[in-house]
Amino acid sequence: MPTTTISTTLLESVNIVLANLGESPVNSLSGGALPQQVSLALNTIEEVSTDIQSKGWWFNQQTASAYDETADIVIHPSSAANVWSSDIPEEARRYITIRASRIAQTRLIGSEELQKFSYNEELVSLAILQQAHVRNSNGVLDFTAFPVELRSLGMDEVMFLQGNVEEKIGTLRLGGELATIAKTKAETELIVDQEALVTQQALTETEETLKRTAEKDLLVAQELKVDAEKLLVDAQATTEGSQQTALGAQATKSTAEGTLATNQAALVTAQKDQLIAQTAIEATAEKAFFDGVVAGTQNTYRDFAAEMRMMGVQEAQFQGTPAYKKVELLSDATKLRTSTATETGSDATELSEVNKVMRFIGERPVTSLNSNSLASECVRLLRDTDRELQGRGWWFNTEKDVELTANGSGQITVPTDALSVELNAYATRIKTVGGVRYLYDLKEKSYTSWSDTVKAKVIYQRLLKDTPSKYLEYLNVRVAILLTELYPQSGVDIQRLPKMELELRAYFKDREFDEANYSVFDNYDAASRIGINRNYDLA
Repeated sequence: MPTTTISTTLLESVNIVLANLGESPVNSLSGGALPQQVSLALNTIEEVSTDIQSKGWWFNQQTASAYDETADIVIHPSSAANVWSSDIPEEARRYITIRASRIAQTRLIGSEELQKFSYNEELVSLAILQQAHVRNSNGVLDFTAFPVELRSLGMDEVMFLQGNVEEKIGTLRLGGELATIAKTKAETELIVDQEALVTQQALTETEETLKRTAEKDLLVAQELKVDAEKLLVDAQATTEGSQQTALGAQATKSTAEGTLATNQAALVTAQKDQLIAQTAIEATAEKAFFDGVVAGTQNTYRDFAAEMRMMGVQEAQFQGTPAYKKVELLSDATKLRTSTATETGSDATELSEVNKVMRFIGERPVTSLNSNSLASECVRLLRDTDRELQGRGWWFNTEKDVELTANGSGQITVPTDALSVELNAYATRIKTVGGVRYLYDLKEKSYTSWSDTVKAKVIYQRLLKDTPSKYLEYLNVRVAILLTELYPQSGVDIQRLPKMELELRAYFKDREFDEANYSVFDNYDAASRIGINRNYDLA
C-alpha cells in the first residue's frame, strides 16, 4: 500500500528548477506576466510533462477496464491556473520536476558538475514512477505476475524499494523486459483475408500434429534400435546354436533403422510444411499492408515522419518491422500528433522562420504550424528562445534615456513590450499588481512614490518581422540546435550548425562594439597617460 505524502505543488517544482539554475525562489505564480526565469521554468515543466505523459500511464489512460494499453492517452496540463492537475500523482510530479530541472540546467548552463540532481537520481525517480505504474495496474503488471524464475530469486516489491540505485535500475530494466514480453498478446489482425488466415492456421495445427506424431514414432524407432543392438550383442556372445537368434536380431535392427529413416524424413517434411504455413501467414499480412498503401487507405512512415522522429523511430528501423508493428507505431504517432500539434497561430513570419529551422534539421516544410507535432514544438521553442535572446539586449531593441512619466497615483507603468527597465538614477525592480507591471523603488520600498519624469534604459521585445535578418538567422540556428539535441535523427549532418552559431555570435559581438558609445580612452589609465583630466600639459 503506497505511503500517504503531501503532494508537491507547482510552485515548489518551479522553485526547484530555479534553484538548479542558481536563481532565487519566488513566492507566487499568480498575477500578470511572470519573470523571465519563472516563465522558462514553467515552460520547461510543461514541455517535460507533455513528453512523459504521452508515453501512457495508469493515471492518464481513459478506459473502463483495470489496465488497457490501447486506450487513448489524455495529456493533463501541468500549469493550468498555475497549479498541478489533480490527476497527476506525486510520483509523476517528482519525476517531471527532476527531469525538467536537469533539462533547464543543460540548456542554460550546460555543466554536469553544477547539476543539483544527478542522472542516477533522475533514473531512481523514473523507477519509482514505473513502480507506481505497476502498483496501480490492478494486478495486471504486479510483481506476482512476473515469471517464476524472477520470483524464485526473491525479487519482490519490498526488496525492490529497499535496493540501491544500481539495483533498482537493473531490476527496473529486467521488469521492463518482462512487461514487454507480457505485452505481446492478441495483436489486432491487420487488414487481411480472414478466411485465408483461418485456413493457414488450421494447416499449421495439422502440420504440428503430424510433427508430434513423427517425433513420437521416431522415439519408438530409436528404442527399437537400442533393443535390437542389445539383442545382437547377446546373440554374438552365445554358442554356434544361437546364430539364428543373432540373425533375427540383425534383421530387427535393419527394420528399426529403416523405420527410423522413414520417421526422420517425415519429421523434416512436417517442419518444412510448418515453415511454409507460417511464411504464408506473414506474407498475407504484408500483402494487406502493401495493398492498403497502394490504394491510399494505409498511412506510411512519411505521413508521420516528424512524429516518428520525436518517438525515436528511424525510417530504416520502421521499414524493417513486421506489418502489424508498423500499424501500432502509426497509431502511436497519430495520438502524438493529436495531443501536441495544437499551435494555430497565423503569423506568416513565424511560419517562414519555422520552415527555415525545418530545412536546417533536414525536415520537410509545413503549410501551417499545426501540420505536425514537430512544427508545433518548433514554434513554441522559437518563441521561448526569441524572448530569451532579446532579453540579453541588442542594439536593435535597446533604447537609452527613455522618458517614463508617473501618473496621478504616483505610479510608473512599465511598457507592455518591455523585457527590462533600468532607471538611470534609481535602483528599481518591476512589480506586478493586478496584472499591470509598475516600477518599484527599492529605496522607498514603494511603487506609488514617483512624482515626475525619469529616464531609463529599456530593452524591448521586437516583433520577428522588425528584427535584423542576421538576428533571425542566429535565432533559427539556435532553435535548430536545440531541436536536434531533443530529437536527434540518424543521417542528418548537423556539424555545420554549431559553427554557424559561433560565426553569428562573433558577428553580434563586433556589431555591438561598433554600436557602443565608448572607446579605449574611456579607461582612466589610458586617458591620464595622454593628459586628459590633468591640470597641466605634458612637456
